[in-house]
Amino acid sequence: MKRLIFPMLLSTLMLGAACNSASKKTSEVKNVEEECYASKDKEYAKPNAKGGFGDVITRDAAVSLTEFTKSYDRKAAQTVKLKGKVLEVCEQKGCWMSLDNGSEGPMMVHFKDYAFFVPRDIKGKNVVIEGEIKSDTTSIKELKHYAADGGKSKEEIEKITETKVELTFMASGVIVEK
Repeated sequence: MKRLIFPMLLSTLMLGAACNSASKKTSEVKNVEEECYASKDKEYAKPNAKGGFGDVITRDAAVSLTEFTKSYDRKAAQTVKLKGKVLEVCEQKGCWMSLDNGSEGPMMVHFKDYAFFVPRDIKGKNVVIEGEIKSDTTSIKELKHYAADGGKSKEEIEKITETKVELTFMASGVIVEK
Protein backbone atom coordinates (compact mmCIF):
# COMPACT_ATOMS: atom_id res chain seq x y z
CA MET A 1 0.00 0.00 0.00
CA LYS A 2 2.84 2.39 0.89
CA ARG A 3 4.39 1.72 -2.53
CA LEU A 4 1.26 3.08 -4.24
CA ILE A 5 0.95 6.27 -2.20
CA PHE A 6 4.14 7.94 -3.40
CA PRO A 7 3.50 7.46 -7.17
CA MET A 8 -0.11 8.61 -6.73
CA LEU A 9 0.99 11.69 -4.79
CA LEU A 10 3.64 12.48 -7.40
CA SER A 11 1.13 12.11 -10.25
CA THR A 12 -1.35 14.39 -8.49
CA LEU A 13 1.29 17.09 -7.97
CA MET A 14 2.45 16.90 -11.59
CA LEU A 15 -1.12 17.08 -12.93
CA GLY A 16 -1.86 20.09 -10.73
CA ALA A 17 1.26 21.88 -11.95
CA ALA A 18 0.41 21.17 -15.59
CA CYS A 19 -3.15 22.44 -15.18
CA ASN A 20 -1.93 25.60 -13.44
CA SER A 21 0.57 26.22 -16.25
CA ALA A 22 -2.08 25.70 -18.96
CA SER A 23 -4.52 28.07 -17.27
CA LYS A 24 -1.77 30.67 -16.87
CA LYS A 25 -1.01 30.50 -20.62
CA THR A 26 -4.71 30.86 -21.47
CA SER A 27 -5.02 33.90 -19.22
CA GLU A 28 -1.86 35.42 -20.72
CA VAL A 29 -3.34 35.12 -24.23
CA LYS A 30 -6.58 36.73 -23.07
CA ASN A 31 -4.62 39.53 -21.38
CA VAL A 32 -2.64 40.21 -24.57
CA GLU A 33 -5.85 40.45 -26.63
CA GLU A 34 -7.52 42.66 -24.02
CA GLU A 35 -4.44 44.88 -23.79
CA CYS A 36 -4.32 45.17 -27.59
CA TYR A 37 -7.83 46.60 -27.65
CA ALA A 38 -7.25 48.87 -24.66
CA SER A 39 -3.95 50.35 -25.82
CA LYS A 40 -4.94 53.02 -28.36
CA ASP A 41 -3.39 55.89 -26.36
CA LYS A 42 -0.05 54.24 -25.62
CA GLU A 43 3.12 54.13 -27.71
CA TYR A 44 4.49 50.59 -27.91
CA ALA A 45 6.94 50.81 -30.81
CA LYS A 46 10.27 51.39 -29.12
CA PRO A 47 13.23 51.55 -31.54
CA ASN A 48 16.31 49.42 -30.97
CA ALA A 49 19.86 50.84 -30.82
CA LYS A 50 20.01 51.26 -34.63
CA GLY A 51 16.53 52.79 -35.05
CA GLY A 52 14.81 49.60 -36.22
CA PHE A 53 12.50 47.41 -34.18
CA GLY A 54 13.20 44.06 -32.53
CA ASP A 55 16.62 42.56 -33.27
CA VAL A 56 19.15 44.83 -34.95
CA ILE A 57 19.24 43.84 -38.64
CA THR A 58 20.76 45.35 -41.79
CA ARG A 59 19.36 46.05 -45.24
CA ASP A 60 22.11 43.92 -46.83
CA ALA A 61 20.93 41.07 -49.08
CA ALA A 62 17.21 41.79 -48.58
CA VAL A 63 15.12 40.32 -51.41
CA SER A 64 11.82 41.70 -52.68
CA LEU A 65 8.88 39.79 -51.18
CA THR A 66 7.14 39.44 -54.54
CA GLU A 67 10.30 38.09 -56.20
CA PHE A 68 11.04 35.70 -53.33
CA THR A 69 7.57 34.13 -53.29
CA LYS A 70 7.77 33.26 -57.01
CA SER A 71 10.33 30.57 -56.22
CA TYR A 72 9.59 29.79 -52.55
CA ASP A 73 8.90 26.12 -51.71
CA ARG A 74 5.86 26.45 -49.44
CA LYS A 75 6.34 23.01 -47.90
CA ALA A 76 9.05 24.17 -45.51
CA ALA A 77 9.61 27.20 -43.30
CA GLN A 78 12.65 29.26 -44.23
CA THR A 79 14.63 32.04 -42.56
CA VAL A 80 14.98 35.02 -44.90
CA LYS A 81 15.45 38.78 -45.17
CA LEU A 82 12.79 40.46 -47.29
CA LYS A 83 11.72 43.93 -48.31
CA GLY A 84 8.24 45.10 -49.13
CA LYS A 85 5.57 47.77 -48.81
CA VAL A 86 3.31 47.93 -45.74
CA LEU A 87 -0.38 47.64 -46.63
CA GLU A 88 -1.83 47.61 -43.13
CA VAL A 89 -0.75 47.89 -39.48
CA CYS A 90 -2.59 47.02 -36.30
CA GLU A 91 -4.18 50.33 -35.36
CA GLN A 92 -4.34 49.34 -31.70
CA LYS A 93 -0.65 48.94 -30.89
CA GLY A 94 1.38 48.01 -33.99
CA CYS A 95 1.46 44.33 -33.02
CA TRP A 96 1.19 43.07 -36.65
CA MET A 97 1.42 44.38 -40.19
CA SER A 98 0.69 43.10 -43.67
CA LEU A 99 2.95 43.50 -46.69
CA ASP A 100 2.04 43.77 -50.36
CA ASN A 101 2.72 40.48 -52.12
CA GLY A 102 1.40 41.44 -55.54
CA SER A 103 -1.24 39.18 -57.04
CA GLU A 104 -0.92 36.70 -54.14
CA GLY A 105 -2.50 39.19 -51.76
CA PRO A 106 -1.09 40.53 -48.50
CA MET A 107 1.33 38.61 -46.30
CA MET A 108 0.73 38.83 -42.54
CA VAL A 109 3.77 39.70 -40.41
CA HIS A 110 3.87 39.02 -36.67
CA PHE A 111 6.69 39.83 -34.27
CA LYS A 112 8.72 37.12 -32.56
CA ASP A 113 7.64 36.35 -28.99
CA TYR A 114 5.31 39.39 -29.12
CA ALA A 115 8.44 41.18 -27.88
CA PHE A 116 8.29 44.29 -30.06
CA PHE A 117 5.92 46.33 -32.18
CA VAL A 118 6.12 48.79 -35.07
CA PRO A 119 4.77 52.34 -35.33
CA ARG A 120 1.08 52.46 -36.22
CA ASP A 121 1.63 55.11 -38.89
CA ILE A 122 3.85 53.18 -41.35
CA LYS A 123 1.11 52.21 -43.80
CA GLY A 124 2.49 52.75 -47.31
CA LYS A 125 6.14 52.74 -46.20
CA ASN A 126 8.78 50.23 -47.28
CA VAL A 127 10.31 47.90 -44.71
CA VAL A 128 13.04 45.30 -44.43
CA ILE A 129 12.13 42.28 -42.30
CA GLU A 130 14.18 39.33 -41.14
CA GLY A 131 12.72 36.11 -39.77
CA GLU A 132 10.84 32.96 -40.74
CA ILE A 133 8.38 32.65 -43.63
CA LYS A 134 5.95 29.76 -43.94
CA SER A 135 2.59 28.79 -45.35
CA ASP A 136 -0.08 28.61 -42.66
CA THR A 137 -3.85 28.45 -42.17
CA THR A 138 -5.42 31.46 -40.48
CA SER A 139 -8.65 30.80 -38.56
CA ILE A 140 -11.86 32.76 -39.06
CA LYS A 141 -11.53 34.12 -35.52
CA GLU A 142 -8.01 35.43 -36.21
CA LEU A 143 -9.04 36.91 -39.57
CA LYS A 144 -11.90 38.78 -37.89
CA HIS A 145 -9.55 39.96 -35.11
CA TYR A 146 -7.08 41.33 -37.68
CA ALA A 147 -9.89 43.00 -39.63
CA ALA A 148 -11.11 44.72 -36.45
CA ASP A 149 -7.55 45.76 -35.54
CA GLY A 150 -7.13 47.13 -39.06
CA GLY A 151 -10.19 49.35 -38.69
CA LYS A 152 -12.52 47.40 -41.00
CA SER A 153 -16.27 48.02 -40.75
CA LYS A 154 -18.60 45.61 -38.96
CA GLU A 155 -20.08 44.62 -42.34
CA GLU A 156 -16.64 43.76 -43.75
CA ILE A 157 -15.80 41.71 -40.66
CA GLU A 158 -19.08 39.76 -40.87
CA LYS A 159 -18.25 38.74 -44.47
CA ILE A 160 -15.29 36.69 -43.20
CA THR A 161 -16.62 33.13 -43.17
CA GLU A 162 -13.72 30.91 -44.26
CA THR A 163 -10.22 30.11 -43.08
CA LYS A 164 -7.38 31.26 -45.28
CA VAL A 165 -4.18 29.47 -46.29
CA GLU A 166 -1.53 32.12 -46.72
CA LEU A 167 2.10 33.01 -46.29
CA THR A 168 2.91 34.30 -42.83
CA PHE A 169 6.08 35.81 -41.45
CA MET A 170 7.48 35.78 -37.91
CA ALA A 171 9.85 38.75 -37.85
CA SER A 172 12.76 38.96 -35.45
CA GLY A 173 13.70 42.43 -36.69
CA VAL A 174 12.24 45.25 -38.79
CA ILE A 175 13.71 48.35 -40.43
CA VAL A 176 11.27 51.03 -41.61
CA GLU A 177 12.67 52.85 -44.66
CA LYS A 178 12.61 56.65 -44.56
